[in-house]
Amino acid sequence: MILTNCAACAAPLAHDAPRCVRCKLRYCNKTCQHDHWRRGHKQMCKKIHRGGNAEQYHADKKYKEAVAVAVEACADDINLAIALHNNLKFAEAQKLLRERIPDCERSLGRNHELSLRFPWLYANCLCDNVDASLADLVEAVEVLESVVKSWKRVMGERHPEMANVLNASQRAREQLRNRRAASD
Repeated sequence: MILTNCAACAAPLAHDAPRCVRCKLRYCNKTCQHDHWRRGHKQMCKKIHRGGNAEQYHADKKYKEAVAVAVEACADDINLAIALHNNLKFAEAQKLLRERIPDCERSLGRNHELSLRFPWLYANCLCDNVDASLADLVEAVEVLESVVKSWKRVMGERHPEMANVLNASQRAREQLRNRRAASD
């Protein structure tokens, strides 16, 4: 990311515009540079320099802002799915989660805690739905087995939620065994 506006007045800049010697922020002229220094750049200059100079500092800042927005959106979706689940609206919760799992994984990465919680909650919705078919229970078991592996790898076996993930997986396997026994 190349900064193309003056840090002091936001005017468009030429490529050879004056820069701060330490952090490489760009300015229209020396007047803008001195004005910006007096208005607080003095306190930020070292921090920007340590962050990889102006372009990297601002790119990192934008990235952190984007991740924060993505985390908030994913957390909102999980909270909505939990509310639907708690109100026994399993089909709606499943639909929401199926649609949002890829978005959350894409925006936060597959190893983010929220990305791991989405399929776990989805499988719980499948198991808790009294109208779940045999295929739904098979899917729940497969999803939870994948969640257990991922959770162990990413969060570690000592994570406080690990017992809940394992219990959900065991419960899904028991439900599947009972459903198969009942249909035989």
